[in-house]
Amino acid sequence: KMPVLSARYSGSPEMSQMLKDVDVYLSVPLKLLNVNHTPYYIQNENYINTLLNHINSEQLIEIPFLSTSTRKIDFSQFKPRGHYDNEQFPMLRTYFKAMMWLGRMEIYLIAPTSFNPVPFEDIQRQIVDAVLINELIELADVEDQYEQIEEILAYYVGEQDNVKPENLNGLLNDLSINYADELLDENTCITF
Repeated sequence: KMPVLSARYSGSPEMSQMLKDVDVYLSVPLKLLNVNHTPYYIQNENYINTLLNHINSEQLIEIPFLSTSTRKIDFSQFKPRGHYDNEQFPMLRTYFKAMMWLGRMEIYLIAPTSFNPVPFEDIQRQIVDAVLINELIELADVEDQYEQIEEILAYYVGEQDNVKPENLNGLLNDLSINYADELLDENTCITF
């Protein structure tokens, strides 16, 4: 549904970077799963390949991620281990890496306190990224599938402590925010 989302914000050029962020965020796990996937924004291809190379390097690297500021990312966490590292089932390795991506590559909704200061603009950008991903879930009408996957994962590894789409929807409804571009307003974003 990236074309639909992109069309929704075609009149807001300041949304361009965040739309590209979402494309990157969702393209990396698809490529890790060996899905024949071309990013919606073809100019993202080099950055996606750089991220894939970092994942395969399995090193601690400081890079910008959906931001202008850098953060340290421990790509050694992406090394398959245990039953995921089984030569007879190579798809488990790709699954492990994709799940690590979705579980470890944080999108900030508030500034982290344990890292170098993150500029407000980067937090605002990532808040918009999160809301765009939430909009994609709705546009694709996959809320039920998300919940089914969430129930399975919760059964095996416990409830997650991250913000889930239902939490984000509740907050957006409470603040009467209907679309991601409303968060480009600094005051609205601070209230969020």
